[in-house]
Amino acid sequence: MSPAESTRLQVLRRYAALDNPTEQEFDDLAALAGTLCQAPIALVSRVEQDQQRLLACIGGLTPEQRGASLAFCEQTLLSGQELFVLRDARQEPFLATLPLVQDAPGVRACFGVPLFDAEGTALGALCVLLNEVRVPTALQEQALRTLGRQVVAQIELRRRVAAAARSSLERDQERQEMLDALIQQTGDGVLVVDTQGRPQLLNPAAREQFGITEEEGALLLMKPDAWLGLETQKPMERRYRPLERALRGEVVRGIGWGVRHAHGAMRVLTGTASPLSRADGSRWGAVLITRDETERMRADLALRALAESLQEANQKLGSEMAARVAALEQLRHADRLNTVGKLGSGIAHELGTPMAVISGHAAMIADAEVEGEAARQSARTIRLQAERMASIIRQLLDFARRRQPEKSEVDLRAVLKQVLALLAPLSVRRMQRLEWVEPPEPVRAQVDPGQLQQALTNLVVNALHASPEKGLVTVRLSTTEATQRGPPPSACACALIEVIDRGSGIDPANLQKIFEPFFTTKPVGEGTGLGLPVSLEIVREHGGWLDVRSTPGEGTHFSLFLPL
Repeated sequence: MSPAESTRLQVLRRYAALDNPTEQEFDDLAALAGTLCQAPIALVSRVEQDQQRLLACIGGLTPEQRGASLAFCEQTLLSGQELFVLRDARQEPFLATLPLVQDAPGVRACFGVPLFDAEGTALGALCVLLNEVRVPTALQEQALRTLGRQVVAQIELRRRVAAAARSSLERDQERQEMLDALIQQTGDGVLVVDTQGRPQLLNPAAREQFGITEEEGALLLMKPDAWLGLETQKPMERRYRPLERALRGEVVRGIGWGVRHAHGAMRVLTGTASPLSRADGSRWGAVLITRDETERMRADLALRALAESLQEANQKLGSEMAARVAALEQLRHADRLNTVGKLGSGIAHELGTPMAVISGHAAMIADAEVEGEAARQSARTIRLQAERMASIIRQLLDFARRRQPEKSEVDLRAVLKQVLALLAPLSVRRMQRLEWVEPPEPVRAQVDPGQLQQALTNLVVNALHASPEKGLVTVRLSTTEATQRGPPPSACACALIEVIDRGSGIDPANLQKIFEPFFTTKPVGEGTGLGLPVSLEIVREHGGWLDVRSTPGEGTHFSLFLPL
């Protein structure tokens, strides 16, 4: 074999798969390059690993000639030039021996553009082969460069399309693997049959639930013990079985049935069966998803028995609790009567004084001892004392009868001014001073003005009673952020009303008792112990709360919070 032939065969072996079909887009670009350069042959090659293949070949070359033509593409790539120009192939030793040069079509000149991607990786070459010795014109050079860029764009486009296709295929394969794993590993049984009822898929959970092997799955639909009625524990008629119904086009949900295993154990299954259709709407078969409910039903039975036992015990406990509550109410009633008896003299004194005043003035009017303005003054005195008695009785009634507040939006400044105006004579008579710290802007809240006035009156009166002669009681209104007492605790905007005295303070031992009904540290006849409990109840009915701080010998500070 001659050296030339040996070289030719090496070239052919190097450029394997040279008879691959070309692609139309590249053929069009190659044809345009050949037309612009007036060349009979135009090629587009692509480097793949250590080989090249033709993406386009214009010029009617035979398969052997097509393989040899790749040598010109390789020279274009190896030239390192932006535009490779070979005037006469006969002057190039490696190319001069090729049949393309020595014989027809008698290639002489080659104009080529190496193809590189954005990273500089060699992609291939665009070449035109001429059968005459010449060089390209400037216009032809520009055209080849432009067409080379178009070839690169087409190669990149195909690379991206191929990458996307591979990615999509990989995702499809991953989804399929995930679906297979899901079916095989799920705790629910999956049974798929074709239109003839022949099982096509029976996952491990289904085989375990039905107590069969994979080989026995083919006869599952014919197995009577696999489809038992829950109540009768006898085989269901085939037309009522879930898969049979699904094969008729019905969707069956929440159906239950029994399965008797070969060793006699009973299992309870529930499932959903539905038809399976292809994309074109034709029927493929049916699928049944099953779940073993045996243990749950056993647990339900145990829980039902336990619930019945608990209900019986609860009824017995309720009877005992009712008896205890009745006894406790009797004890509380007796204790309250005893407390009222102990406070009787104090209450009598509280009512006795105004009664005596009323009686005296009434007698003076009846005996005509007073006339004119004096009589009218006595009448006013009688009215004031009657109101005092009514206030004492109302305080007791308010504690005993709790009613819902009749709320409206009011300015709390006005409510406090009414309280202070009402108590001003009391403070003057006791030679004490009321200090009113008023905010510059209105503080509006949804309250029952009468009830809130009662609660505030109790707080201020207590502060006056606790203060020494010429003492100072401060009443302050403001707004603040406070933590509302839960559950659950939450921050909210509040109106804050503070009543501060500088009296003797409250003994720490009594601080937790001051809101208990009838608790008082005053002598009998001077207090009923209902003021603070009633105030606390009113504040709670408004969604608020009361805080108290006291230091013996320094005074007491009440803080009333009302959500805005």
